[in-house]
Amino acid sequence: MKKLILMLLLITSYPVLAQKTTGEKTPGIYFGLSFSPDYSNVITDKFYPPWTDLYDSIIAPIFGYTTGANMNYQISSRLALDIGLHISHRGYQTDLVPFLDMGHTRAHADFTYLDVPVKANYYLLKGSFSLYLTAGLIPSFFYKNSYYEELQGYSGNVQTHDLDNPEPPDKINLMMLAGFGLDYLISERLFIRVEPIYRRSLTKIRDASSDFYFWSLGANVGVYYHFK
Repeated sequence: MKKLILMLLLITSYPVLAQKTTGEKTPGIYFGLSFSPDYSNVITDKFYPPWTDLYDSIIAPIFGYTTGANMNYQISSRLALDIGLHISHRGYQTDLVPFLDMGHTRAHADFTYLDVPVKANYYLLKGSFSLYLTAGLIPSFFYKNSYYEELQGYSGNVQTHDLDNPEPPDKINLMMLAGFGLDYLISERLFIRVEPIYRRSLTKIRDASSDFYFWSLGANVGVYYHFK
């Protein structure tokens, strides 16, 4: 009788034991959402050093963002492919400079793009915490831009007004990306990702004499799930 009870306990407990996580992702396709606060600016091409040195001395970064949906395909235990569809807000501004006797002023240039990042991830460490290196390309499609001036009065008041919009950027801007990431496996079908990333334009923003190239530093934070 005791042997029979012991055998029944072993049989009924087997499915529960089999559900324990293996510490590895289930092979297949994961879908996720991500958000990245970005520190964004431009690099000027040295087309005429006196001008570009002046640009570099007055242009300052802005804080933007990149957010959207992603698909992650686990090709093998060491290699994965990511494809995304993101909205990205980036740009630059000038330093504050004195403006007559009214206060200080600065100009802002804001750009919104639709990004399609395609990148490969190579895993150095695997387990509940997985560390990987990543690199890829971003075809970036121009959506809209705006230019405005900000006037900060000596009394503390701030006024803004739109500036004339110069020649619009090229419709497509090709960018590269590189970085590393950390995946935390919650279950075999769900993981959280933190990914510091660097992005830089390979093609200039617009076909003009003043050649600007975007760059940004960000930190992607995302959640991914595997649907069976």
